[in-house]
Amino acid sequence: MKKAFLSLLSGLAYAAGAQELIPYNSSGKWGFATHGGALEISARYDYAEPFSEGLALVRAGGKYGFIDMSGFEYRK
Repeated sequence: MKKAFLSLLSGLAYAAGAQELIPYNSSGKWGFATHGGALEISARYDYAEPFSEGLALVRAGGKYGFIDMSGFEYRK
């Protein structure tokens, strides 16, 4: 029973992590993709940090801001 629970818990943790987006670089611009390689947010940023708590720091055109996992930009 304990092994089954740990397997289930491990599987859930993997599934949750699989939705995390990671930065990728294409021709000097940054975007975000899934661990499987599916491009989710096109490479249009000059700089990008990994997501933390649902937001990623990005820079475009000399201005910094944050994006969420859907690509919505939060800038001043």
